[in-house]
Amino acid sequence: MSDAAAVLQRLASSAPAPLQKYFEEFHTLYEQKLWHQLTLRVQAFFAEPTAKPLLPAVFTQFVGGWHKKMNSLVFVKLSVDASRQMPDAEGMALMESIVAEVKLLPKPEGPVLLVLSSMELAQYSLKRSDVAATKAAIESCAGAVESFVGVDPSIAAAYYRVSAEYDKVTLNYASFYKNMLLYLTCVKIEEMELAEAQQRAHDLCLAALLGEKIYNFGELLCHPILAVLRATSVSYLHEALLAFNAGDHEAFDKLLPAISTHEALAPHIEMLRQKLCLMSLVEVVFCQLKSSRVLPFRTVSQATRVPLEEVEFLLMKALSFSLIRGFINEPEACFTIEWVQPRFLDLQQISELRAGIHAWRGRVKETCGLIHSMVPEQLAAISST
Repeated sequence: MSDAAAVLQRLASSAPAPLQKYFEEFHTLYEQKLWHQLTLRVQAFFAEPTAKPLLPAVFTQFVGGWHKKMNSLVFVKLSVDASRQMPDAEGMALMESIVAEVKLLPKPEGPVLLVLSSMELAQYSLKRSDVAATKAAIESCAGAVESFVGVDPSIAAAYYRVSAEYDKVTLNYASFYKNMLLYLTCVKIEEMELAEAQQRAHDLCLAALLGEKIYNFGELLCHPILAVLRATSVSYLHEALLAFNAGDHEAFDKLLPAISTHEALAPHIEMLRQKLCLMSLVEVVFCQLKSSRVLPFRTVSQATRVPLEEVEFLLMKALSFSLIRGFINEPEACFTIEWVQPRFLDLQQISELRAGIHAWRGRVKETCGLIHSMVPEQLAAISST
């Protein structure tokens, strides 16, 4: 009996009955040196939910003996799966050995696999609260990730996942928001466990609300991951995003009792109100464009619930954040609108935009009719001035 056969026999003895067939197939394919087919069956075994407790032993005792015959990316992915079923110390040691081995691989696969293995190793550093080591690993891989073209999505996913987890620990809401959304573009939501998807959605909502310079929730509001919050105790977070996006003070007031119970949001109620004022300003500017580009301070005060004497400061703040562009006319107590930040629109806002376009078309038609009704002498007088 070969060494591989003895290993497989020993592993099979501790496997449940439904998994026994895999070890028989492993032995046959190994003896026939059908490495590609063997790799596919090992991948299928690793994907079995009931096989998780066996992954460390199968990887270290069997796969490690012939891994140079398989695709390097598959090997690193299998090592990641196996390490996650080990105690943290053993899993970290395994990933350290994988990183050392991957560093010896030539380009182009070497740098790609180094990102995947280094990020998994950085995850262990983060678990141990070694923030400095995690940051160093992220920075060392950043350049490679930016240069990737056409690589396996799981590579970029590993980088953005660890970057987002690092941002979460360091309370960098804006960076977390960006990295987590990038991570979600690299994975399939339907393949994510429900608890994980709910946690991701929860954290994204918090980052959107608490991020100091996040005033555009469009990408998140359009993302299917928010659907997993509907049947949870924090479903109000999705509703809060909608209220902020619409600059709706009344909706926020209704949600305030629930928001005040959230340990992360409760200390920042005043900041949330200030952010809502800016969001409501963007909304009133958007609505004002339907009829005029001149926005009176009094209209801003009523829409944002800001005292009239503080409207100018609010406008200056919005200008500094590039939410709007225009000119403040203090003597006339008005604001001339030039531009408003593009953003996500709900059906009501789309309806308002449609009404604004129809109103504009009506004014253009009216102006054209007036011009056509003029005699040539009048048109010449107008053009000469």
